[in-house]
Amino acid sequence: MSKINLKEKLMEYFGFDSFMIGQEETIETILSGQDTLSVLPTGTGKSLCYQLAGYLMNGTTVIVSPLLSLIQDQVSQFNFRGNGTAIGLTSILSYSEKKYVLKNIQSYKFVYLSPEMLSQFEVINALKQIDVSLFVVDEAHCISTWGPDFRPDYLDLNNAIVKLGTPCVLALTATATLNIQNDIMTQLKTEGRDFHKIIKSVNRSNIFLSVLKVHDESDKNKQLLNLLNKIKGVGIVYFSSKKKANEVSDLINNNTGLRSEPYHADLNDMARYTVQRQFMENQIDVICATSAFGMGINKKDIRYVIHYHMPADFESYVQEFGRSGRDGQQSIAIVFSQENDVFLQRNLIDLTIPDDDFIRMYFKKHKELVGLGEEKGKLLDYYYEKQSSVEEVQFLFRQRKIEKETGLQNMIMFVNSSNCRKQQILNHFGESKLIEHDEFCCSALFNVDVLQKIGLEKKIIKNDDKQLIQSTDNIISRLFKLS
Repeated sequence: MSKINLKEKLMEYFGFDSFMIGQEETIETILSGQDTLSVLPTGTGKSLCYQLAGYLMNGTTVIVSPLLSLIQDQVSQFNFRGNGTAIGLTSILSYSEKKYVLKNIQSYKFVYLSPEMLSQFEVINALKQIDVSLFVVDEAHCISTWGPDFRPDYLDLNNAIVKLGTPCVLALTATATLNIQNDIMTQLKTEGRDFHKIIKSVNRSNIFLSVLKVHDESDKNKQLLNLLNKIKGVGIVYFSSKKKANEVSDLINNNTGLRSEPYHADLNDMARYTVQRQFMENQIDVICATSAFGMGINKKDIRYVIHYHMPADFESYVQEFGRSGRDGQQSIAIVFSQENDVFLQRNLIDLTIPDDDFIRMYFKKHKELVGLGEEKGKLLDYYYEKQSSVEEVQFLFRQRKIEKETGLQNMIMFVNSSNCRKQQILNHFGESKLIEHDEFCCSALFNVDVLQKIGLEKKIIKNDDKQLIQSTDNIISRLFKLS
């Protein structure tokens, strides 16, 4: 299909007259039947790549997506446009709804599901009955970052691809070092086929990056409230603690004129969906969230992302601050830096990575412990059932702990550095490009004056202006009464 025809189809299905960076190249490669890994910067419409390609292919497109909120958002957009049939196979469906969807799976052009749902026999069996022409792994970095020690069903995607007749594969992400790129392709590769790589820069020139040093939690809260009262627009504050997300959301509601809600894994599916929709519809000004929020969320006018706790690694950091400024307008990302945050991240590593003794004990007493629900146990069940040896699993998790500690050390050096912050990010992702550093790029340490410089300072309405607005409102009100 020629480029001209692709642009015509882009206008027909989406109403756009031009492609964003990497989109057209990705779609052309898919339509040629080539398995593809596309690493495109945040905010460049990666989902359009498989959606437009899916419309133009004869069969069904299956999309493996990491988060319920992301699936809901994508399916809602399909329903809103009204030019395609999409379904999300998620835990929100009742038993009868799920049974109906699986029975009528051929009716849907796009099927979204999680890797865990894809591992269910009745789901894979239903998909085997239809022509799956495109198999998409959205946020494909999750294969490497979540697969080994959090959601091991990501490691079985290759088996699902084979069971579905080895359709064309598209892996999409915004953050992948060379090692992660290689891991993604190794995990998804089928016999006799190689991946074509489309790699674009991670740089987001419209997002100003900075770090704000704080002494303790009290100082952090004070600085956050001061910042939120001065910065304009809507934003996200990220936390590594669900409890702290709740507390700070209440603090914002009680001490500013802003509307805030928390978002994290302890909320039930409906509560999370409600908060997400309220944020999308501008009924909430500030989301206080853990990493459970934001992946793939298509809200273009987020003006700021603040990390209340230091991110665990560059990949998380770039993913999360990249949720701002998707409309191309000036935005800002600020990391709060407090010494205790390092200890918090190390504790999280210890909580999620089983050590040698736990692995040995769990394998030895597996029959007694299986199904008890403990997170590390659920993880080890996967490797036990795969008949991995104790030594293999111990080695795997020792390596994972080293990788996570390395990622944390990189972030520690980043927040303490006085060098160009964007250049450090590009260097981490193996880009040789040199940043043209200017006043809109970044700063080593945050100063509130930068908000005015980059046009993000909230305008304070003076008393005279308030009286004028109130007087105008009264006149309008009286006119309506007279009419």
